[in-house]
Amino acid sequence: MNFLELLNTKPNRNLTFGNYFNSQSDITNIYPDKDFSKHFLVVSGKRGSGVTHLLSALCNTYLYGGQKAIYITAQSLIYVNSLLKTDDDYNLFFYHLSQHELIVIDNLQFFYKKSVKHTQFLMQIIHYTKLNKVLLVLGCSELNKDITKSKKLMEGLKIKRLDLKELSSYDVFVILKGLCSIEDQIPDALLYAISGYNGMIQEHIHCLISIRFNPILKIIITKELSIEDFDELFNIKSYFSKQQFRKCYYQTRMNFM
Repeated sequence: MNFLELLNTKPNRNLTFGNYFNSQSDITNIYPDKDFSKHFLVVSGKRGSGVTHLLSALCNTYLYGGQKAIYITAQSLIYVNSLLKTDDDYNLFFYHLSQHELIVIDNLQFFYKKSVKHTQFLMQIIHYTKLNKVLLVLGCSELNKDITKSKKLMEGLKIKRLDLKELSSYDVFVILKGLCSIEDQIPDALLYAISGYNGMIQEHIHCLISIRFNPILKIIITKELSIEDFDELFNIKSYFSKQQFRKCYYQTRMNFM
């Protein structure tokens, strides 16, 4: 079996910087420095914060620019590691890595509490990329399972971090507002109602699109409805896996009034 074929070496081409939504100023730090020997980059955040999106966008940027980049999930690495039996297998794997200018490893949380064999394999990759001056970016979508925060494990290694913050209702409102044209005539109260829920930005956008093309909206669009009216009329909570309101929602909403 050719284990290299099992690696997911291509990111989702639909995930780019152009369709990534976040107002966080240090997002530009996603580009690793050219001083390869000093550190590698860890991008972390809660599920839905956009870790995978950013890593894929970075990888796509390299590929579109004619550079060699590889996107690998932790799940793939763990499985491939179980298939490597001989020195030749390991040499072939690391030679494959050395052919790239950028290596992205996503879903780092899957290494949490794995066997010593798998942890050592990851550490071999990290040290190998530093030795061969290959850019390395790791992504973790569960903050409490980020093994790069282990001082013992990462001893002697310099790490640069980009911690993605959860979008506030203000951020979500601005994003949704930017997706609406004047011709759409989408009431702000509807956007307030949507942005008030916790969830991934994709859920908010999906909710907006679904309601935007709902025939009922055209009928009531000129009426003065409250946020609560829109919430109840379109059952907005059904679009979100987490149905609690954002803590900062009402305070943020006041800033728009």
